[in-house]
Amino acid sequence: MSFSITDVIMCILTAVYVAATIIICFFSNKSAKAASEQAKAATKQVEEMKKIQEQNVNIQLFDKRHKTYVTFAKWYYITEATFKSTTASPQESFKRQMFGNVGSFGKESTQNMMEHREYMVDLFQKSKRNKEINDDTRQFQEQMQYAINNISNTLYSIQMEKGELSSIKYLYTKIDEAASKSVNRFISVFYSAVFAITDENLIELKEAFEAVKKSSVLHKMENDLEMLKMEPTP
Repeated sequence: MSFSITDVIMCILTAVYVAATIIICFFSNKSAKAASEQAKAATKQVEEMKKIQEQNVNIQLFDKRHKTYVTFAKWYYITEATFKSTTASPQESFKRQMFGNVGSFGKESTQNMMEHREYMVDLFQKSKRNKEINDDTRQFQEQMQYAINNISNTLYSIQMEKGELSSIKYLYTKIDEAASKSVNRFISVFYSAVFAITDENLIELKEAFEAVKKSSVLHKMENDLEMLKMEPTP
């Protein structure tokens, strides 16, 4: 059997083509493996970022829930202590819980704390206009100034806390519609009672408190907090 030059050339070209195909397949396979590894690394990075974002969201949610829980629990236990007291009337007990011993300073029968604050400011200004200043007058002015600041700070804090508590129904998944209504009523009545410590407001506050207690609101808030507790970062 004889081979022509054309046959030899065709064999050489075929061999070159096969070799080139093998080389291309080798490098293509290597490139595919590299691309696959890059894709896996990118997927892992995305998953880690997602996990970090979820963790950050959970931490922020936990912080918000914890803050509202602490505030709501404070209002809850102040109310509970008010109606448990056997040594003072609900009015006296609530006033002492909220404002300490300065709540009635200068005016024992006070109910509206904004009016009472204005009364104390007026009394303080009159004492400042007194030309005869002695140690007793200075002591009185210092006590009055402290009482005015205490009432002002308490009323301001209550306003801020009411704003924080308005988000409870959005933060806690375990608080249903009925419990949410009892929470809103309690917050509203408590706020009103702080500014006007009247028998009517305190009667409403007691009713609102009993509804919140019956709905186990604090227990539900605690359960939601437990769900978001994070393991300490090593």
